[in-house]
Amino acid sequence: MRKFLFSIFVLSLSLNSFAQTQIPGSDFENWYQNFYNSSFPSLFYWELEPRNYWDSPNEGVSIVGDFPTERTSDAQSGSYAARMETKSVFSVPAAGTIFTGYLIPNMFNTRAMLGVPFTDKPSSFNGYFKYSPAYYSKGGVRTIDSCAIYALLSYWDGNQRVTIAEASYYTSDTINNYTYFSIPFVYSLPNTPDTITVVFSSSKNGASFVGGIGSTLYIDNVSFDYSNSIDKFTDKIAYQKRYEKDQINLIFEKAFSGEIRLFTINAQEVFYQKFNEEESISIPLNNLHSGVYILEITSQEGKRMTDKIVHL
Repeated sequence: MRKFLFSIFVLSLSLNSFAQTQIPGSDFENWYQNFYNSSFPSLFYWELEPRNYWDSPNEGVSIVGDFPTERTSDAQSGSYAARMETKSVFSVPAAGTIFTGYLIPNMFNTRAMLGVPFTDKPSSFNGYFKYSPAYYSKGGVRTIDSCAIYALLSYWDGNQRVTIAEASYYTSDTINNYTYFSIPFVYSLPNTPDTITVVFSSSKNGASFVGGIGSTLYIDNVSFDYSNSIDKFTDKIAYQKRYEKDQINLIFEKAFSGEIRLFTINAQEVFYQKFNEEESISIPLNNLHSGVYILEITSQEGKRMTDKIVHL
């Protein structure tokens, strides 16, 4: 069993002149074969490298030898990608998952210690995925599964871990081909992070042992973008979101002049309009499919913010 001391992780940062930190191993090209049973030397499971950044629940289910997370040659580019499938382990759903941090394996009491050191403030979380959801029974109701793709920036305040920003995406759509995602980080605090948590899972509620057996998520070529990374509290555009039937209303603290765009999670623009001295702006949603959209607000002074819109 591998043991890690989280407090002494040494972070080999890959920096360019703009301090654009990426997590090593995010291209999913390098994997380690863990031959975990000396009595059966041909048995192994895959671990994403570097192993002091990434882990999965595979070690926790080694007793059954059917592993939810594996390397695959079905890649968006390069040689390999990650494949995660929700499987049945002693009749309990075990989601395929990859996360930053390390695992404390103990079958159904297995714990994931999430997060690795990180001190930058990216503007978005990007990559490629495809997904095939399965159904499961919830309270006697046939329910379709959802995958989870998210990243959290946080810091330790001396007593608890506090979230600074979140970039998250959940979908139950069937995505047969690799599709690009770009999820903005929504910042709620101005603090500098000390940790980043990244999670990919074939079942959104897999940590609670809930999911559809056979739900399968592929992930490849993940990165952080810094091209629009600004101090969202220095240049904040103050507004409130109010959802109404088939539209969302933006109520600004001061009259707003500038441009507003709305994008799908795959970066397709579905709304664009210029405004001048408006205190309240309505964006129609009636022609859009249900899902997550990215709101981009740019003032005439050049201040820019992104936000997440959920259309049910």
